[in-house]
Amino acid sequence: MKWLRAGVVACAWHCAACGANEDSPAEDGCALTIKLTGAVAVQADGSHACGGSGVYPPGPRTVVTFMDVGELKLAFTLDGVSEGATGIFPTVVAVSEASAGTSWSTPGGGCTLEVTQHKKVHEDQLMREYRMGGNGACGVPAEPGPNATGTVEVGNFRVVGMIGWE
Repeated sequence: MKWLRAGVVACAWHCAACGANEDSPAEDGCALTIKLTGAVAVQADGSHACGGSGVYPPGPRTVVTFMDVGELKLAFTLDGVSEGATGIFPTVVAVSEASAGTSWSTPGGGCTLEVTQHKKVHEDQLMREYRMGGNGACGVPAEPGPNATGTVEVGNFRVVGMIGWE
């Protein structure tokens, strides 16, 4: 089994409505734009700590997790994203509230992320770094897991970040 470690080494988010340029240099840290309503409610529009990983096989699959979005952790699992790939990919959005031991997750195929940018920006002997970004949407709410009640509506979201491919 060939393992691929996709580490989110830095992220930068640029709001198109603010006139930002996607080709601007990445800033330190990670960022996300999203609005959640329903059983939990939070709006994020800026920097948040994040990390990522990916594996082959089965896959390719990449998981990018944003920590400290309010009291929540948000994980985006993208199926089929290989190094440098762009396009529309099925995405599962998972929401967890560690302090309450609750979680919600969209069903497979319930969300998509259109990766519009996935350019190599650095390469060394250990890793190739790509700038990856895109816009996502969910057609269904996140369903409750154990100890959770109600659903979570996931608004349109935007993610732009640096992904390390080993």
